[in-house]
Amino acid sequence: MNREETRKAFKDYFKDYDTGDYRMALNKHYTEDAVFENTRVQVIGRDNIIEWFTRSHALGYTEKLVSENMLIGEDNVAVELEQEFTALKDVPNQYVSPLKKGETIKTSGVAAFYKMRDGKICSVRVYCTMNDYNPMVFKDKHSDKGVNS
Repeated sequence: MNREETRKAFKDYFKDYDTGDYRMALNKHYTEDAVFENTRVQVIGRDNIIEWFTRSHALGYTEKLVSENMLIGEDNVAVELEQEFTALKDVPNQYVSPLKKGETIKTSGVAAFYKMRDGKICSVRVYCTMNDYNPMVFKDKHSDKGVNS
């Protein structure tokens, strides 16, 4: 892929992700063997990533991603993100911070690095300051295949 094709594929991914239909967005934009990592968890395989995202977002909140800065290569993207989480109900175990119904919180300065293969995302590494994040979520050891925390 050239840089413009990578830019378009990535913008399409963000658009689909922000719909809240993570199963559709991740199935459409991730390779079968994709790996998702953040500072606390590693999830291996598209189906496991879909399950992890679906389960965490089923707690009762929406998430919107806003790219602040983006560097695009032929098969990779580095992006500084702002995340916006809005609670649809009380979510005491939301991974950033406990949320009350209707409350919205924003994070900024999240760095994410994406690798692409054949027009799809095959690797995601997300780095953010987790010191202020809700530790309750990460105390649970996932028993799912492909999830390491």
